Amino acid sequence: MAKVEGIIQLLETRVARGDYTMMPFPTEHGLADELGISRMTARKAILHLVDAGLLDRDTSGRLSVTSDRTGQRPLHIGFVTFSLSPAALRWQKCVELLVNQAGGRMRVVPFAHWDDPTLLEAVESFDGVFLIPPVDTLSPRMAQRLLKARARIAVLGADFSASGLHSIENVATGSVDALLDHLRELGHRRITALNTVPVVLAIEERLAQWQSWLSRHGLEGELINEPISLRGDSRQSAYEIVRERLISDDGLGGSAVLCTTLPVALGVMRAVNESVLTMGQDISVCAVNDEGMAPFLYPTLTSSRLGDPTAAVREAIEWMTGSEWVGSLLKCSEEVEIFVGGSTGAPVGRLQMA
Repeated sequence: MAKVEGIIQLLETRVARGDYTMMPFPTEHGLADELGISRMTARKAILHLVDAGLLDRDTSGRLSVTSDRTGQRPLHIGFVTFSLSPAALRWQKCVELLVNQAGGRMRVVPFAHWDDPTLLEAVESFDGVFLIPPVDTLSPRMAQRLLKARARIAVLGADFSASGLHSIENVATGSVDALLDHLRELGHRRITALNTVPVVLAIEERLAQWQSWLSRHGLEGELINEPISLRGDSRQSAYEIVRERLISDDGLGGSAVLCTTLPVALGVMRAVNESVLTMGQDISVCAVNDEGMAPFLYPTLTSSRLGDPTAAVREAIEWMTGSEWVGSLLKCSEEVEIFVGGSTGAPVGRLQMA
């Protein structure tokens, strides 16, 4: 009896985690083979789950997961992610909390590329999918495939609205302007933009906003745009670029550097800290999107803070239950919050024209 209870507990845990969303519940024979138990033990465990309302059996005898004795299946949400980065984990925590509050179940599904069969299976298996996308370009063919999928899909941390996909961004659109305004108020007149990450739409927009802001204010700056390969290390690349320019006395093109992402800023900060320059005095460094790390760096990093996506994610979950999506395809944080750290200060003049 103890063995049966152990199998029941295992199966109940699997059902609660949504383990059978992308695969059918095993047959009595299949379960016995998988777990190394007798068919009688498997049968008893299955019957217990049926009696408990966790499983339904159709007229052909096939088993499927249900939610409770009401027969109403809960919302099955897939968190389908290309990345296991800290940013992706923050999105996962947010989505899981809100899905649980809505009485649904969330399952994490990693995938490797746009044409990965795992991705294609996920969007046909779940009711809704929150998608952390790869950095490479989404083809029109795959965009159409996703739009026609069974699941309602919301892309997280990127804007895919041009492809017709619902998207949620937690980086406010005015972040670049706000950082540049801060540098201008400090007295900087030549501001370099530095990027080493692959140039996706968000990066293109940040660089375009930098150029537009300089033009509007009649200021100048150098663009250092040397994107790495998809699997490269943007931190290391930024470090090597800045280190070489400082060693060779080429300078950084201005008295301040706007970094397109936090990893880029980390590389820049290391190179400056290894040089004879003092960050925040000889050279100022800031970044778009601090990923929650700005106060814990040395010096603390002036950067735009992440917006709170809770309301947008909650609306997306409601949309996945059948309600209407209100507003534009892209939901983006509107308020810009700037963390002012020790990495920026008034220019001392030595690098003002470097």
